[in-house]
Amino acid sequence: MKFALRIVNSLLLAALVASSALAADLTNLLPQESVIVVGVEGLAAHESKLSVFTEEWNRLDLSRLLGAAMGDGDSSDPQIMTEVLTETEILDVIGDEAWIGLSVASFNPMPAITMIARATPEASAAYREQFLASEGDFQTFTEGNISFTVLTAPADPEDEGDPFSAAFSTTSLAQFDGITVISSNPDVMRGVLRRHQGSNEPGLASNAGFAATIGQLSAANGYFFLDLPTIVKTAAPFGAGMGFDSVIARVSGAFDVGGVFGATTTITADGLEGRNLRVLGNASGDPRAHALLTQSVVVSDATAAFISPSTVGYSVSHFDLPGWWGWLKSVVESSPELGISDVDGLLGEMVGIDLNRLLMGWMGTEVAAITGPSAPTAEIGMAIENPLGDSVYAVSTRDAAAAEAGISELFMMASMMLSQFTSADGMGSQTGPVSRMVAGVNVTDYSFGDMMTISTAVVDGYALIATTAAAMDDALNARQQGGILPASLAGLKPMIPSGVTSYSISDDSATMRTLAQSISAELGMVVGFAPGDIDFDAADDAGAAMASFLNFVANRLSGSYMYTYVDGNNLRGNSHTKVAW
Repeated sequence: MKFALRIVNSLLLAALVASSALAADLTNLLPQESVIVVGVEGLAAHESKLSVFTEEWNRLDLSRLLGAAMGDGDSSDPQIMTEVLTETEILDVIGDEAWIGLSVASFNPMPAITMIARATPEASAAYREQFLASEGDFQTFTEGNISFTVLTAPADPEDEGDPFSAAFSTTSLAQFDGITVISSNPDVMRGVLRRHQGSNEPGLASNAGFAATIGQLSAANGYFFLDLPTIVKTAAPFGAGMGFDSVIARVSGAFDVGGVFGATTTITADGLEGRNLRVLGNASGDPRAHALLTQSVVVSDATAAFISPSTVGYSVSHFDLPGWWGWLKSVVESSPELGISDVDGLLGEMVGIDLNRLLMGWMGTEVAAITGPSAPTAEIGMAIENPLGDSVYAVSTRDAAAAEAGISELFMMASMMLSQFTSADGMGSQTGPVSRMVAGVNVTDYSFGDMMTISTAVVDGYALIATTAAAMDDALNARQQGGILPASLAGLKPMIPSGVTSYSISDDSATMRTLAQSISAELGMVVGFAPGDIDFDAADDAGAAMASFLNFVANRLSGSYMYTYVDGNNLRGNSHTKVAW
């Protein structure tokens, strides 16, 4: 299965680069029971755009450097999959079209992963060569006029009793008519081959959720489909008889209401254009959840007043957290198996927390996030500084006095718990909050040791929570000066139409440069947790090269925007990322 997972990783990377109705030739070969689908097509028409990035990746030799850093064999090991089936050769790997589907069945709790690609002859040969070079037992079978090979991996004593390892112990491969199919389930492979040979058994095109989402969006280059209701329905019977039947039924109904989700990404002359569609289920499954999901409350621009000149990202959305907390309580309190008739009372008795006083009693339904430019540092062996970055979160309030009291109690409690956890004797020594005035607004700073300081304020109908004191200062000074958008965001704001329930604007170039500054340390931490011997020199080389690549990408990016709105029983979203190809 390691062979198949390498291919899946490559195709998922392609979907991110690219991430139709049912016009694609290969979609209907996937099982009708597919619940997660990722697909790409038509990338060859944009090869000149994408090659700018793949050529830079190749120039930096990133595939070899990352392989060496992660212990993927010797850097000179001529593995076909390393050299050919990587994101740097993705157009060869995919060819005209490629799809990955995860399918489930009511009679089998273990999912199957299937990949179908119309690859180049060179990539097709590489698929087969790497497959046949894998360790295990091979058997060849026939479905109609097409043969396929099944690889059964040798048992690993460490995986004994693990149902997932057993489910993914086989990998099947078939190649025909320029198409390569790889599946973790031989029975699913047989279905693919039957449909290709003219069988009328239903495939993905007959999946109602796929047709209602992807089938309603325009043809694109990248596709994503998620069917959570079917996943829950498939898993629910396996929980029957365990004493939680009413809870399972209520949660299943809520997921039915939550519906299916589809998204597309199209490569355009000036960047990437996204569309997404969530089709909700019938309200009868859970009327309360349906009412919360379809709240068409238009967001305001009030929190934009806190945007400072150094801001690189801003988002605002309608989110009724008190409403969802009430829904969750109703699920728990209406389930006799749980024996809980008063969630609030139980929390008060067990942990001494009154969530209504701390949060739910004063919170409104508008939430905004203002992101600053700095990145957290995470050098190995050194204390983390500013782990939450430089951000300010604004939550609308229904009662300013209650908000001040609730926030104060919440962070005093958090400060005490953290001091007890980090002190040598377990007793802790709490540092009291510090009050100060910034631009005419009272600010309270809560210190969490040397690690971080959280600043809070309540002003203009919003509770502000900043991850650094400097971020709070910037936000309040910006408010005093009139909240002028920086040039990088000002050009994006007019792209947001009226009547939306959420939107975001972002300076992607600055964000990418921030990531480049921290990627070396982050990669070092990942390598530190990897199995096998750790080569920190290789990690340093890979980190430096990755930082160079991210800065290269940053030079090609400018900004992006995204917005969502309610359309009857549908939730829709549009986005655009500007790229200088």
